[in-house]
Amino acid sequence: MPIKSKWIPVLLLLPLLAACGGRDIAPERCPSGGVLATAESLPAMQGTGVDGKSAEIYGVTVACSRGDNGSEAVVTVYGELFGVQDTNVTIFAGLVDKDEAVQARTQKDVRVGQGRFEIEMPALTYSIAELGAVDLAAFLAGFVLTPEQLEANRSEWRDNLNIKK
Repeated sequence: MPIKSKWIPVLLLLPLLAACGGRDIAPERCPSGGVLATAESLPAMQGTGVDGKSAEIYGVTVACSRGDNGSEAVVTVYGELFGVQDTNVTIFAGLVDKDEAVQARTQKDVRVGQGRFEIEMPALTYSIAELGAVDLAAFLAGFVLTPEQLEANRSEWRDNLNIKK
C-alpha cells in the first residue's frame, strides 16, 4: 500500500512533535555537575585501621527535567568506600549560581558497603530564570563533614599544592 503524498510532511514532522511534549530539558539548559574539592574525601575515622581517607566521591551526573514547580534535577553521586566493611555517610548536593550563591540544596544519609557506590540524591527544584547564566551555574556534591574533617581535607589540599598556611 503506497503512502499518499499528503502524509509525507506529517511523517517527517512526527519526531519533532513528539519531542515538544517531553519533560526533559536539553543538556545545554541544565547546569553541569561536579564534586566540591574540599568535600570529596571522607577522612578515616579513628579506630578503623584505615589511614588517610575512608571514602571518596569521584563523579557526579545530572539529569534535568521540567517539574510542576519549576525545573528539577536529579544528581547521581559516584564514589568508593575503602578498607571498612560498611558505614553510614551523609552526602549533599547543591546548586550554585554564577555568583556562587546556593540556589537549592539537599542531603541524604545512606549506608554504603565497601567498594564502589552510586547514590541518587533527592530531586532539586530550581528556576532557570534565577540562575542567570546556566553555563556559569553548577550542581556540586560532597560529603557532609565535621569542622575537623573539613580542616583535614583543606590541609591535604594545601599540602598537595605546596601552599603554606
